[in-house]
Amino acid sequence: MLENKLIKYDKDLVKHVNRAIGITNKLLKDTPILKADTHIEQQEENNKLKAMLLIKKQVIQARQWQIHQLHSHFNFIGENNKNIVILSEVDDSTTSFLFKIIKACKLELEDVVIINIERKEVELTKIISSFLPKIILLFGVPNTDLTPILNSSINQIYFFEDCKILSTYDVLNLMEDNSKKRELWFILKSLFNL
Repeated sequence: MLENKLIKYDKDLVKHVNRAIGITNKLLKDTPILKADTHIEQQEENNKLKAMLLIKKQVIQARQWQIHQLHSHFNFIGENNKNIVILSEVDDSTTSFLFKIIKACKLELEDVVIINIERKEVELTKIISSFLPKIILLFGVPNTDLTPILNSSINQIYFFEDCKILSTYDVLNLMEDNSKKRELWFILKSLFNL
């Protein structure tokens, strides 16, 4: 999903740059040359547009490679449109609850990335560098490479670089305990300005 969205965005951008080059070429052909300087300036602008297009194509290739690498490292769903990462054990029983939390926060699946942690230690620094989140929600994630910084406190917001990190109970625990659910909701309202 994220891969298709980035590739579509990049292809649209390349199409617009190509269109701008075509318009510039048409203007060069259709406009009588009044001064030699004008033609040279237009040619220089056209060359700049072509260079931008070449750079953009290289960016597309780099992004395609990066997305391929992300998929090989992380098992995730979502498109990350609002740079929000959710880490949890994901299965049939927890998915619908996570979707309810996302909706309650006035978000859509396209706005977030849900990463299935599958009971293993999480490298938050790698996730931060890969997804560039503004907010990370950790549902029952006991061990990360940032655990000393996070102090393993439940329902407290921590700041790491430009990212807010909230560690809370695992989803199954939240589903069974309404007081923990209310406690989390209070923090989420503050975090998402609801």
